[in-house]
Amino acid sequence: MSENDHRHVNAVVITRPDPAGLPGRNVYKLFGRPLICWTLDTLKLSRHVTGVYVCTSDEATIGVARDADCAVIPRPPSLDEARSLRVDILRHAVQWLEQEHRLETDVAVAVRATIPELRRRDVDNTLEFLDRHQLREMISVSADCLQNDDLRIIHRRALFGQSLSHHVGVTKTEFIDVRSLDDIAALQTRYESRERFDATRE
Repeated sequence: MSENDHRHVNAVVITRPDPAGLPGRNVYKLFGRPLICWTLDTLKLSRHVTGVYVCTSDEATIGVARDADCAVIPRPPSLDEARSLRVDILRHAVQWLEQEHRLETDVAVAVRATIPELRRRDVDNTLEFLDRHQLREMISVSADCLQNDDLRIIHRRALFGQSLSHHVGVTKTEFIDVRSLDDIAALQTRYESRERFDATRE
C-alpha cells in the first residue's frame, strides 16, 4: 500500500447502545483499561491510518476518548438509536470532518468500540487487500460468513455513491464483541494477564 500512503485514511470508532447486561460497556475495564482504549491504540499503531476518531454521544466515552488524545465526532440524535445504520453514521462522520475541520477522507475505516482483540495486522492487511484487488469496500464476516460489522473499510466515492454492493471483499474475524460480563470473563480466561494480552497487539 506504499504508493497510496499519502491518502487520508480516517478511522472512526463507532459506539452502540449498551446491552442490558453491561451498562457502560465502552469504558468497562479489561486488564485495567477501558475497552475502547484497546481499539484506539490498535488504530494508532496502523501503518496506514492517518487519523483516529470516536463517534459517540456517551459522556463517559467522550471523556475516555479525549484522555486518549482522540477527537470526538458528535452523534446527532437521529443517528443515535439502536436501529441506526453504521454506514449512515460513517457518512455523517466523514461529512463532519470535512465541514467542521476541513479534513479530507479518501478511505474510511469503521470499527466497533468493543472488540479489544482487534490487532494492527487486521487493519493493515485488510487495507492492503482492498488496494491490491482494487475494491470499493471491505467488510468483516464471522466464521460462518455472516457480516458482523467488526471492521468496515470503504472508499469515499463508494460511501457516498449510489451502490455499495459491487467490488466488495470480505475478511473473517472471530473477535469477542463484549456485550456481557461473561464476555469479559472469557477474554480474561483466554489471555490470563494484561501482559499476555498486550503481547499480541501486533
